Amino acid sequence: MQMLEKLAIGLLALVGSPALAELPVVDEAHIAWLGCDYSIKVRQDSDGAPNPKPLYRISVENESLEPGSCLWSPNRRELATSKIPPRIKIEASHNGPVLAYSWGENIQCLGPWVRISIHNVNPSTLESSRQAKLEAWYQEDPTFEGWPRPGALYLDNLIVGSNFIQVTGDFSGNRISYAPNPVTGTHFVASYPMFFEVNHSPVINTHE
Repeated sequence: MQMLEKLAIGLLALVGSPALAELPVVDEAHIAWLGCDYSIKVRQDSDGAPNPKPLYRISVENESLEPGSCLWSPNRRELATSKIPPRIKIEASHNGPVLAYSWGENIQCLGPWVRISIHNVNPSTLESSRQAKLEAWYQEDPTFEGWPRPGALYLDNLIVGSNFIQVTGDFSGNRISYAPNPVTGTHFVASYPMFFEVNHSPVINTHE
């Protein structure tokens, strides 16, 4: 899996990064918090290859709900790129905005490799003050001579409480990050107790 991660990062590094504002927004989600509008947006770009394919750029942004209502200046930060249409969510608590998104690519001969990232962002700078990542895979897949191959996690919902978060969605594979044993089913629930205070591993549950 580490080799695949390095390959994906290397491919994305070859892609140019035009000004986000110039790209069309194809999906977005918003939350109002302390007079500010916080959003996670997906803009469609091209991977620039000889046969261009869509490349999705995911960003977090903020602006005032009304003139002078927000304590912080408008800001924008790119979070990730994806070659598969991302799923996005954003919520907030007294700890600030929390967002989640699924992102990934299709690996030739192996299928989709899709992960989920979660960020609690600083209200002013939009830098991540706390973050987590989930991924799925097939362990010892006989189709691939017993070698593991990537799976996919697709975001469905994000629930944010006073000191915990919960992420739900559907998945393919038989292992998920932090689950101590092989998993079954097609849907997952990842619960993070004390998310805003300590780096606890999530509790993973799966079902059909």
